[in-house]
Amino acid sequence: MSNARRGMRPDDLYLLRRVGEVALAPDGDRVVYTVHRIDRERDTALSQLWTIDDDQTHRPLTFDDHAGAPVFSPDGRYLAYRGGPLGTPAKLYVLRLDGGAPHCLTDDLEAVSEIRWLPDSSGLVFTAVPKRDELDDQEKRRPRRMKTLRYRANGRGWIHDRPRQVWVVRLPTADATPTPRALTRAPIDHWSPAVDPSGSSIAFLSARHLDADFTGGSDVFTLPLPDPAPADASEHDEDGKDAATPLTDGGEWDRVVYAPDGSHLAVLGRSQRQHVGLSRLHVLHAGGGAPELRDDGFDGSVSGQSLPEVLLAITDDGHALVMAPRRGAVHLDRIDMATGARATLIGGQRTLRAAATRDLDRRIVFTATDPTSPGELWQRRDGVETRLTHVNHAAEEAIHFIMPEAVTVESADGTEVEAFVYRSPDTDAADHPNAGLVLVHGGPKTQYGWSFLDEFHIFAHAGWTVLGGNPRGSDGYGDAFARALVGRLGEPDWQDVQALTDSLAERDEVDAARIGIAGGSYGGFMASWAIGHSDRYRAALVERAVTNWETMQGTSDIGGFFVSMYTDATTASDVEALRRQSPIHHAAAVTTPTLILHSEEDWRCPPEQAEQLFVALRLAGVETELVRFPEADHDLSRFGRPAQRVERFDIILEFFRRHLDP
Repeated sequence: MSNARRGMRPDDLYLLRRVGEVALAPDGDRVVYTVHRIDRERDTALSQLWTIDDDQTHRPLTFDDHAGAPVFSPDGRYLAYRGGPLGTPAKLYVLRLDGGAPHCLTDDLEAVSEIRWLPDSSGLVFTAVPKRDELDDQEKRRPRRMKTLRYRANGRGWIHDRPRQVWVVRLPTADATPTPRALTRAPIDHWSPAVDPSGSSIAFLSARHLDADFTGGSDVFTLPLPDPAPADASEHDEDGKDAATPLTDGGEWDRVVYAPDGSHLAVLGRSQRQHVGLSRLHVLHAGGGAPELRDDGFDGSVSGQSLPEVLLAITDDGHALVMAPRRGAVHLDRIDMATGARATLIGGQRTLRAAATRDLDRRIVFTATDPTSPGELWQRRDGVETRLTHVNHAAEEAIHFIMPEAVTVESADGTEVEAFVYRSPDTDAADHPNAGLVLVHGGPKTQYGWSFLDEFHIFAHAGWTVLGGNPRGSDGYGDAFARALVGRLGEPDWQDVQALTDSLAERDEVDAARIGIAGGSYGGFMASWAIGHSDRYRAALVERAVTNWETMQGTSDIGGFFVSMYTDATTASDVEALRRQSPIHHAAAVTTPTLILHSEEDWRCPPEQAEQLFVALRLAGVETELVRFPEADHDLSRFGRPAQRVERFDIILEFFRRHLDP
C-alpha cells in the first residue's frame, strides 16, 4: 500500500462511529446529534446524545446506553428523545435544557418512536406499544390466536397482540407525572403521527382497509386531539373504537406532516396499492379529497425518513424538504408545494442521512456518509459548508478507506446500468491479477453508491476487485427502471448482472476465471439465481435470501402482499409464475460452491428459505455450507450483535479465500 494506513479488517467494526439523527434548536443555534458506536465488552451497539453550544463546544448530553431521535420543544426549553439502559426497549425521555436529570414518561410503554411535540410545548405525541408482562411457565404455553396475516414482524417478533399505537402525554409537573393516553385503538399498527399546528387534531397512517393483508398499502387518518390528561385504562381496551376519519381511500403512504398553516398536509408515497414504484410528494387538503402529485416531471423517489424532527419538513414559505435518492447518492431537495418545482439544496457524491434547519438561507445541519466516511455531522451556514464532527478520527488515522470508481455498463438490451468498483490497493495487474467479486444489494428498490459500506472495504482489502451494481429494480434511476422486473424476476435484472460481471471480468487487474458473486435478501435471490443459470462463478454467497416465492408468500412478515407486488402472481392465481421466478426451481443446475448464511429470527425472509436451498444443493451434489446465526434477524449484517457481525465476516472471508485465491 502507498501509505502507512492499513486495510480494513472485520474487527475494525469496533473502531467505527456514526453520527445519526440531528436536531436544531428553535433559535437555530444549538445543535443536538446522536453518536452511535459499538461496545466490544458488552457486545452491543450504543448511542449517546451530544450537543454543540453557541461557543461551538461539543459535550455529551446523555449518559445512558441508548439515546436517539432528539426533538427540541417549540419553546426551546426541553429536549425529548428515546432511550434507556442496556437490554431494555426504548422509552420516552424529556430533559430540561436549563438543568436537571432526564425524566421517563413511559414506564408502561416501550419501543417508543416518532416523537412529536404539541405546538404549545405542553406535551408530546408519539408511537409505542404496551409493555409486555412477564409470563410464568403456564402462560408461556398458552396458544397464540391470530386473525390477520400481520401477526409477526422482523425485529419485533410477535405483534398480533401488541400493535403500535399513537399516544399523547402531558409534561410532568412538580406534583404529578401524567399517564400516557392512547389515541388510536384499532388492532393494527399506526405510524407517522403529525400534529395540527393549532393543536386540535392529529394525522397518522394505518392500514385499516379490509384487504390490507393482501394488498398492502395504507391511508391517512385524522382524529381530534383531546386534552392529554391521564385516562382510565379501560378506555384502551375497546379494540377498533376511536374517532379516526380517513382522508384517503387507496394508496401506499410512507410519511405525513401538516403545513404550517394547517390547511393541507404533505404525504409521501404512492396513490396505488400493491404497486412497485417510486415514493413521490403529494398534497392532501386537510378536509380530504384525492392527493395531488407534486413532482414537476421529476422521475425519482423522495423520502422523509431522514428528517427526524418531523420526518418531512414544510417551510413557512410553502416548500417541502425531502431526501432524494439519485444515481447512487441521496440529496436534500426543496419542492414547491404549489407548483412542484424542485431545487437541490445539498448534493454531491454522498448520501445524506438526516437534516435539520430553521432558516434555509442561514443554516442547515446534516449528517452525511460517503465511501470513505461512516457518517459525520456537517453544516451549511451562510453558504459555506463545514464539517462539525470528527468522530471517526481514530479509524481514519488507522485505515485506508477506498474511494470507488463509478462505471456505466450497457446491458444486453441497451439499458445503461451503473456500478461502483472498489479496487484493492495491493493490485498488481501486470503479474498478479485479482479475483473479482460481484455484490448485489437487497430491496430490490435500494441502491449502491456514494455511501459507506463496510463489506466493500473489507473485501477489497482482502485482495479482490469488488463491483457493486444497480441492476433494474434499483432506486435512483426512475420509475420504469424500478418497475422493470415486476413479473419478470430473473430476466432484465439477470441480464444486467451478467453485463456487470462481464465488465468486471474485462478489467486488466481481474482474473476472469476467478469471479464470485454475493448478495443478501433480494441480492441473495440474485446470487442463487445466477448460479442456477451460469457456471461462470467460482463461488457464491447467498445470504438472508428469497429462494422460493411460493413458500415466501406464506411465511414472510410481508409475504401476503410483497410477493404478488413483485412476481405479479399468487399461489391462487398463478403458482407456475411463482415457480418460474424462484431460484429453488433451478437449483438442480447449480455446480458452484455455495455458502448460505441466515438468521434464525429472520421473519422478512424466513429461515425455511435457506433450508430449502441447502437441501436442494446438497441433493444436487454441490459443495454447500449452511450457517445459521441464533438470536439474530434480517438486519444482522447492519445492526446485529457486534461479535456475530465480526464472525460473519470471518466466515465469508475464509470461504471466498478458499475458492477465489490461488
